[in-house]
Amino acid sequence: MTYDTFSAFYDQAMQDYSWCDHFLHEMIDTRLVNHDSVLELGCGTGRILELIGDEFESIAGLDISPAMLGHARERLPDATFYEQDMRDFTIPGEFDLIYCLFDSLNHLQTFPGWVRTFNRMKEHLSPEGLCIFDMNTPERLGRLALFPPVIRSFGEEDTLIMDVVEDEAHADGTGLFHFDVTIFKQEQEDSFTRYTDRITEFAPTAQQVIDAVTPIFPDVKVYDEDEQLVDTEIPLAEAQEGRLFFVCGR
Repeated sequence: MTYDTFSAFYDQAMQDYSWCDHFLHEMIDTRLVNHDSVLELGCGTGRILELIGDEFESIAGLDISPAMLGHARERLPDATFYEQDMRDFTIPGEFDLIYCLFDSLNHLQTFPGWVRTFNRMKEHLSPEGLCIFDMNTPERLGRLALFPPVIRSFGEEDTLIMDVVEDEAHADGTGLFHFDVTIFKQEQEDSFTRYTDRITEFAPTAQQVIDAVTPIFPDVKVYDEDEQLVDTEIPLAEAQEGRLFFVCGR
């Protein structure tokens, strides 16, 4: 199963967007000067764009999966979508908000790819704009790998099973992790089709990301998954046990 196949189940299987919806709206309401345009990298089926789209005059999304973009275009027919790689994207115009959430950056499996993406974000950001992204840290993924598989029902009788497996811990603290996904899709009352896939995430250290993004964006703030400001309300060593959010300005 690839994301092209997973796209048919994605919204039902990944039901809870409240954690990123609240953070995005908080940043839009308190930090964003202009609300003319927004671009999501790794937009998938367009679900997050749908949640914040009313805040902007124009909305755009970018993804590498044509099937995911097909669902996004159905959901948001007035939006503009691009099938491009976030590491090298080039599209017209600048945007007041560019964001990349749901650990989409972790799908880039070498750190130079992350840095290329940060530079592309800056190139497309308006002068008073904001760039927001999140990341799974090695600490968070390592913790998830210790837990038993997640089993979740969705739809009427469909089932998602997800198991996080650590692949390789590197000497510099970075690591590779696999999300082993199995979906049982009900076809008839007692008949199911089984889909499987392995989704790999690369996790650089939080400090590595901070060191890379700070020369690119003059204004960088880091928040933990409870929306506490790192180094002001919570130390980085504690915050990096969970998901981190970065909010960057030119």
